[in-house]
Order: sequence, then C-alpha cells, then structure tokens
Amino acid sequence: MNIIAETLSRLRLEQPITFRNMTMYPIVGGSIGEPDYLVLDDAITLGSAKVTEISEQGSVPELRFVNDGEQAVLLLEGEELIGAKQNRVLNVSILAGAHVAVKIPVSCVEAGRWTARSREFRTAPQMHFSHGRAAKTSQVTESLRSTGHRHSDQSRVWEDIYMKISEMRVDSATSAMSDIFESRKADLRQFAPAFRALDGQCGCDCFS
Repeated sequence: MNIIAETLSRLRLEQPITFRNMTMYPIVGGSIGEPDYLVLDDAITLGSAKVTEISEQGSVPELRFVNDGEQAVLLLEGEELIGAKQNRVLNVSILAGAHVAVKIPVSCVEAGRWTARSREFRTAPQMHFSHGRAAKTSQVTESLRSTGHRHSDQSRVWEDIYMKISEMRVDSATSAMSDIFESRKADLRQFAPAFRALDGQCGCDCFS
C-alpha cells in the first residue's frame, strides 16, 4: 500500500482544458520512467501477441490471448476488439506476463453477428461508451461476488447498445457498438487536437 500512497502523493491536477461540451483535467507527476509492459494495441502491431476465439466454435464470454513476446502486455477493461465471430469488449483489466496463453473474460458488443470475419482480433480506436462500461463493470463485480466468475449480464449489455444506437439514430445491420463511433468519426476527430497530453501527464479526469 505504501507504493500506492507514495504515487498518489506525487499527483496533481493541472488547469482544465475545455472543448465544446467536454472538460479534461490533466493528471501529472506520477510517472517514474518507462513502463515495463506493452499495451495490447502495440503488442498486436508488433506481432508479439494475438487475441482469437477460444476454439473454432467460439464462446461469447471468453477469448484466448497469447503473448509470445518478452514483455508483459496490459489489456484494459472496456477495450474493444474487432473481428473474428463478433466484436467484444474486455470485462476486466489484465496484466499478462511474457510467454503466456490465457482465457480472457469479455462481453459481446455486436448482437447480430456470429460468423467469422477474421481469425484474429484487432484493437478498436475506441473504448466501451461510459454508461455501458459503468453498467458492465457493476455486473462483473456482482458476478465475481456471487459466482466467482467475471461475467457481465450479456442481455443488459446488448440493451444498453440498442438504446445508444436508437438515441444516436445509427444504422447498424449487426447492432454493433463500433458503428456508433463510426457514424460520429468526423465529429470525434475535432476533439482529439484539443486534448493533447502534457509533459509528464499520466492520466486525466473528464467531464461532459
């Protein structure tokens, strides 16, 4: 716990940055050197890691992660994976060591597809949207407490996506969460230049 307290004591909030309906408070001061792990997107790009269905038949709540590299890989809760039989998001954050193969708990975010588009997944440029992510995390926490499994309530995950698709008036043949972000790609690109990371920034707190 000491290292957590020491790290938190070094953090500070910088002046807020606002663009349209979003405000970000940069968090700086907590980083010590370079991380000794890769994020999933970098590991897949380097070819040292891959995510696939657990078998030819597949399983909605589980995927297979293989790290063939020399560094650990960080998989972030809420990260979206595109491809294979249907798109998924990660239910929990996992730091997977070098040279391991593990099953990872996920939720489906594309209700209308169960056909293979690729053997391996790729990382999406977006995370699970905030409301759906919060609800899913609550479900996974309850599942862990009551059953010991890190499962979401899949029907509720789909319901949240259906509601978001309807709210945003998005056409999606497979009810895919990724289609929501794709439909707003041009708008989202306007936000990125306004929220550049500061020197020493290690996180942020955002409000909209």
